[in-house]
Amino acid sequence: FYTQAGFLLPKNTLGKIGRLQPFAAYTYKDFEALQETSSQFDIGANLHLEGHHSKVTLQYSQRPV
Repeated sequence: FYTQAGFLLPKNTLGKIGRLQPFAAYTYKDFEALQETSSQFDIGANLHLEGHHSKVTLQYSQRPV
C-alpha cells in the first residue's frame, strides 16, 4: 500500500525563483517472507524553477531496519 499527497503553492510565494510543492507519503509493506510488517514515512518539497523545465527535490525518509 502506498499513498502520496502534495500541494503546489501559488506562484507569488517565492517570487521569481519558482514554485514550491510540499509533499508527504506513506508506505505499508506486508511481505510473506518477513515476519513483521513495515511502515515508512516520507516528507519533502519540490522546487519547480521558474523559466526552466527542471525541479529540485529535498526529501527525508524514515525507514526502519
